[in-house]
Amino acid sequence: MAEILESFTFYRGRANGSGESRYDKWLDGRIYRLSTPEDIPNPTSGAAMLRKRAKAKGLKVATRVDGSSLIVQAYEPEAA
Repeated sequence: MAEILESFTFYRGRANGSGESRYDKWLDGRIYRLSTPEDIPNPTSGAAMLRKRAKAKGLKVATRVDGSSLIVQAYEPEAA
């Protein structure tokens, strides 16, 4: 059954890859452990969004789900 909520925080990213997203701060090359729900809604969707944001910036990202956390590191792709 549907539930009426008093409030809810919606996460807003940029669907078209332009502008800044809250995910962009984790694409600086350092290794991050992102936690749910403080940083990301869940590890799987967080990984997908980070890959999308990395691609828009010409980067790649390594991800690993570790329980309810997501380990990430962005990097420059190798020249082909």
